[in-house]
Amino acid sequence: MMYNRFGQLAADPFPLEKFGLQERYPKLAALQREVHKLDARRIEAERDLVAQRQGVGQARQKDTEAAGKALRAGKDMPAAKHEVDANEMVREAERKLAALSDATATAAQDLTAEQRKHATALIEDLARARAEAAKRVAGQATTLLADYGLFLDAEDIGKRFAPPAPVPDENAPAQDTTLVINAPRATPAGPQRGDVESVLSHLASLGAGDG
Repeated sequence: MMYNRFGQLAADPFPLEKFGLQERYPKLAALQREVHKLDARRIEAERDLVAQRQGVGQARQKDTEAAGKALRAGKDMPAAKHEVDANEMVREAERKLAALSDATATAAQDLTAEQRKHATALIEDLARARAEAAKRVAGQATTLLADYGLFLDAEDIGKRFAPPAPVPDENAPAQDTTLVINAPRATPAGPQRGDVESVLSHLASLGAGDG
């Protein structure tokens, strides 16, 4: 976990849930959730501060209009109540943002320390997850490779053994006919067989490479 000079998360935390490791590292998972929630609140506080600062100008305009009406009525100019209230809301928004930025930063530091503490174990867990995934991919690719070969072989053999089309009778009256032959249908155009088998062969080899 890294945190930049603007108080923003600069890197994603280790993806525990993606690899099913959140229960193996409960403290690390809890810190990740805490940082995520705090950072979301910090971002919302930033937006609120921007809105509050924009409201100061609107409040000042209200005070100006109120003062103008009072002067035209022969009264004393009232205090700038709206602007005072708006500035107070800005100060409160700034205070909230500062507190959330500090909380998020310190939580991110704790998360970084906890992640470094388990760095070696996490890398080992990643290696195991990679090896297990490689075995699953290899098994599925091996099956697909065999089935794909049977599929295309059946198509080729079906073409060779399909009965020839009957020779039309020149003396027969012309008529619309539809010839139905129970031969396998050609596969739609796609990648070359060798290209597909090359990819599947590579995937099938992963199990041996990561075993």
